[in-house]
Amino acid sequence: MQVNSINNVSFSNQSKRNVVQPNFTGGVPTSKLGKLYDQGVEWLANNYYAKLYKSDFAGKFTEKTKKFADNMTTHMIVLGSTVISGMYIMRTLQNDKLDKEKRKTLAINDTLTWAVSTAGTYFVDGKLQKLFNDKISTRYAANFLEKHPDKMNKELLGEWNLEDIRQVMKEAPQRALAKYAEMKKTLGENTPELKEWMEKVRFPEDRHFKELEGHEIKNIKDFSTDILKSKKLSKMLNGIGVLKSLFIGTMIYRYLVPVLIMKPANKIGAYVHAKNAEKQKAEQAQKLEKTA
Repeated sequence: MQVNSINNVSFSNQSKRNVVQPNFTGGVPTSKLGKLYDQGVEWLANNYYAKLYKSDFAGKFTEKTKKFADNMTTHMIVLGSTVISGMYIMRTLQNDKLDKEKRKTLAINDTLTWAVSTAGTYFVDGKLQKLFNDKISTRYAANFLEKHPDKMNKELLGEWNLEDIRQVMKEAPQRALAKYAEMKKTLGENTPELKEWMEKVRFPEDRHFKELEGHEIKNIKDFSTDILKSKKLSKMLNGIGVLKSLFIGTMIYRYLVPVLIMKPANKIGAYVHAKNAEKQKAEQAQKLEKTA
């Protein structure tokens, strides 16, 4: 929601009121407690967070969970469906107003719908992911960069055409590192000129270039985030990915699978009902034999 303006409210008897406006200076109280707090935060930042951030564990953990995070929308859809389906199945089985066999049939229907929908959502979303990255997202990014050529980061990558975007993506880390080495020779290391250039290409620190060593750009989202450093494009690409997963999950959970699973679930329910009926008849027959 965009806020265009904030209207001031005036009072007719404003002169009769003494309005005290709070003065926010943004500072921290200079008490001993405030100083101890500052020292504690600084100590944690230097001795804990900084070391953890740069540790091998953090790097491996990030790499291991990256795939999970990239598919977060699908995971959340499945989690929500699991909770709702589980509650509905329990309520159905506990509903005394329904016939016992009817409850079992409905529970089987709900369980199969959840299981097939979950497997189908992961399968379809996974299969379409590569096509989505290679075609739709890349085409969208190319159209965006055509309208915003300043986001192509040519200062870092050199001249390149949007028709070659896939090739440039693969070569981007090597191009960036080569350009950085060239600029260090031209402008000198640790010079204000080099720092200004690094800010311009959106790699303000030396470690940002070191992170590119051996780094592989796997898709257009990585290219936007790691090389182009375009927050707007990255947000748009993330949004498109979320919409894709939401559409797939909604269609499968809400429409496709419930229709397809109805007949098999009814057949399974009828089979279970018939088996239970046979079992009850056999038990009644045994009781009659004993009483005879």
